[in-house]
Parts: sequence; C-alpha cells; structure tokens
Amino acid sequence: MDNVRCTSICTWTENWVEEEDITTNILSRLPVKSLLMCKSVSKRWRRLICSPDFVLSQLRWSRENPSLIFFLRYENELIKISGEVFERIPLPFGQRPNNCDMICSFNGFICLTNYIGRNHNILIWNPATQEVQLLPTTTLSKKPPKIGVAYGPGTYKLFRIFYPASKSQPGYCECEDYKNEAIWFRKCSEDMPILEIGYVFSVVAQKNEILFMLVERYFLYNIGSRTWRELDWGDVLRRKYPTAFAFTESLLPCTGTIGT
Repeated sequence: MDNVRCTSICTWTENWVEEEDITTNILSRLPVKSLLMCKSVSKRWRRLICSPDFVLSQLRWSRENPSLIFFLRYENELIKISGEVFERIPLPFGQRPNNCDMICSFNGFICLTNYIGRNHNILIWNPATQEVQLLPTTTLSKKPPKIGVAYGPGTYKLFRIFYPASKSQPGYCECEDYKNEAIWFRKCSEDMPILEIGYVFSVVAQKNEILFMLVERYFLYNIGSRTWRELDWGDVLRRKYPTAFAFTESLLPCTGTIGT
C-alpha cells in the first residue's frame, strides 16, 4: 500500500513539474504588458511570474527577440518598434525631452539623465512595467558629466565622470560609481565591408544586425549574410532626430536585484 501511495505521489509530482515547465515556457514568451495582466489570473500564476527563475527566463527570451527604442529629442515620448508594430511610450515623471538624455538600454531598463541647470538626476526606468528608480544625488559638476553603465544578468554598475566645482585646475575630473552588486561585462568587435551610404550620425546593434541612421534614411546590415537593406521608417521618424538603442523587456525591479 505504501509503495502504491509513494508511486502515486511521485507520478503527481512529475506531472506537476512538467506542467510547470510548459507553463513557464509559454508565459516567458509573452510581452511584459501581457504578463502583468496574467498575474491576476491565479495565485499560482502570480507566484510563478514573480519568481526569480521566471524573471530570468523571460529576460533570456527577450534578449533573443529584442526591439528597437527611439528616443525623440523634441517629443515627450519614446517609440518602440517590434517588427511592424509601433508603440509610443511616454517619458517618466513628465520629463521635458529637451532636458533629457538617454544613456543606454540594458536588461529591459533605460538609463536616463534629466538636466536642470548645472544639476542633473539619473533615472533607471523600466518602460514595460513603468517602474522608475531615482539614483542618489551626485556631486556637482562644472561641465556636463559623462555616464556609462556596465551590466550583467540581473546586475548593473553605473560610472560617472565629472568635473568637481571645488577644483580650479582646467580639465580636472573625477569618477564616482553607483552599484547594486558585483557585475561583469565583455567586449566584442565585428569586421564588415564598407558601403558608401553617406554620413552616419548614429549606430545601434541588436543580435547579428547593425542599424545605421542617416538624415531621414535607415539601413540595416546583417553580419551573418553581409547584406544591406534600407528600411522605410521615414514617415514615423522624419525630422525627429532620434537616438536608437537595442531594447529587451523584463520584469526586473529597477534595483537590478531579483528575489528581493
């Protein structure tokens, strides 16, 4: 009798684990906006979607299927392009676009700076969940600082090069960083043939493709097939002078740390 009961329990457990894996595989492929609605379907789905393993699974899938984000200099919004689908996303806190600058996109986040006189705020923003984190106050800089973000799976570290107001030497600068935990990153390069397509004012890479932006013209280069094609995006982005970044959606909180 005990053997039968044990066998039944093991079979039920195996079936439950298999069903859980299938559910995870299906849900992790959905857009974050859909996942946020799925959390209200049942406690089980909410627990699954909020679990650290699922968040990382969704992030891995999103990295394999990135979108493009365009930061419009003179409008209070971003434009996200996924294939043929265009989505407009308002900037957080009603930021004025002429005061904002988009530093980079990583792990589903966008790093923004908001300049107010000689001071500036640094924001970590998740456009998919609309969560925003305002980073701690930075040291006053005489000149606009330079900001860079190094990141790994679930972590990031922000570096800020600034010109302290307390120093009188010309060109004197210092570095400060903001981190949530240890990080890692790597560099890669790719040789490619040159195509005379005119002056390029911005470049962004996603997966095995590179987007070249000219004045009102957009070209996509495939590294694998070494082929070019021109994209018909002029009507959407005409005269907006966009900055583009590869973007992946995620459920990560803006602290960059999962499971907290």
